[in-house]
Amino acid sequence: DMTPYEMADLAQSYLGNGIAALAIYLSLVFAYLAAAYIVGKDLTRTQVSILNALFLIFSVITTFGIAAYTNGGIQLSIQSGIAELTGSVVPRTWIAPTIGSVCLGGIVISLKFMGDLRRPNLNTDV
Repeated sequence: DMTPYEMADLAQSYLGNGIAALAIYLSLVFAYLAAAYIVGKDLTRTQVSILNALFLIFSVITTFGIAAYTNGGIQLSIQSGIAELTGSVVPRTWIAPTIGSVCLGGIVISLKFMGDLRRPNLNTDV
């Protein structure tokens, strides 16, 4: 059995790892968007397929990591009573799925961004 302090420490480690995974996710998304904007029109279909596949694989894995670490940290925070000890608001269990959904939405929007850049006749902005 773990003491409340050990559970709280583990919860904070989980949440810290979730934040680190979120930073990696944001780096992946912004690198992909920059690559799409700068060279997206000039890439061959094969190059775009490889770029999209790598982006999709690593960003989805990172998204599930974010959700898992966040969920684990929240569950441990609730079990350890850390919220009551620190006087903070009790963490909510809906946070992890919400973050995961937002990240998955970001992946879809990023892929659409690349697709729109590759089809310039669909861009109607003047």
